[in-house]
Amino acid sequence: MIRLILFDVDGTLLDAGDLSRGCFGETIRHFLGSGASLDQYSLSGKTDPQIMKELLLQNGASTRHADLILDEALERYQSCYLSELEQVGIRPLDGVIGLVESLATSSPGDLWLGILSGNMERLVVPKLEAAGIPAASFRVGAFGSDDPDRDKLAAIAVERAGRYSGTPILPREVAIVGDTPLDVRCAKHFGAASIAVATGDYSREQLEASRPTYLLPSLLAWGEVDQEIGLG
Repeated sequence: MIRLILFDVDGTLLDAGDLSRGCFGETIRHFLGSGASLDQYSLSGKTDPQIMKELLLQNGASTRHADLILDEALERYQSCYLSELEQVGIRPLDGVIGLVESLATSSPGDLWLGILSGNMERLVVPKLEAAGIPAASFRVGAFGSDDPDRDKLAAIAVERAGRYSGTPILPREVAIVGDTPLDVRCAKHFGAASIAVATGDYSREQLEASRPTYLLPSLLAWGEVDQEIGLG
């Protein structure tokens, strides 16, 4: 039976448009000049620290220089994001608000909802609230600010959930929900079930190739997995 469900944010719970891309672009241009760009770089499934360092390196910074300015660059990125947040029409994806409310209030008492996101922690609650998703429904989380390696975030979230709940949570009691093959890989790395949703930048066919435990067109179809994971 699943005791902890960890949700990705962008492309899984909500759509924030090009806000991340715009703020990453503004940040790297500030540090590396007006010629710096994201080109065809994909942000999907990566952590914010990973994205920032890769963009700095891609635009000519040495590894030493990128490491020296990384924290400052991430701080500038977050400030940009928060200052622009209210100007962007962040929206919840189909079925999300009803599902989160249902799981948080109607499921067995020992079920925990959490966030597993590559975002910096400081950005997550404002993003959820801007989309109308009650952040208080998620009792635990792990974020890009915890570790730049997404594959390590599940263990961090599960350790926190176990500490707060008072009982250890096993990998087979965890489900990770996300919209990219990297979310699926993260779940496999930890030994958790993976629930892929085709609501982000990856098609159903691309997600299927990553071999998730379950594959849904969107969270509107959550009923297809409810009983499978022991909630129905």
